[in-house]
Amino acid sequence: MFKYVLQPARRQMIQLPGHAIPRYVENQNDQLCMWVEVPVEPVTRKPYFTTARIFVVVTTGDQFHAEGKKYIGSAELGKWFVAHVYEQLEGFPDPIDNRVPEDWAQIKAETQQ
Repeated sequence: MFKYVLQPARRQMIQLPGHAIPRYVENQNDQLCMWVEVPVEPVTRKPYFTTARIFVVVTTGDQFHAEGKKYIGSAELGKWFVAHVYEQLEGFPDPIDNRVPEDWAQIKAETQQ
């Protein structure tokens, strides 16, 4: 299990092992953190690889398009701020910044060099 600190920004890209599974979100020391399970890499899946994954953070009351997003979890930050974390699924346009599939391909190409 690995911990990643998320920024309270609307959208962010994180390099994760390709088979990683986001499991939990919580406030730790006033930081939005996400714990990710990384199963042991089977011999048949060598070499070890990472991939760009997009996470979206919204607050209670924000309007956003939930289609193509997988809910990961929510965490309270401070007294009034509750962050809800979603993973943007591959193959769906991201209506927050209107990224299209060609942009996804470019992101992957740039991060796997």
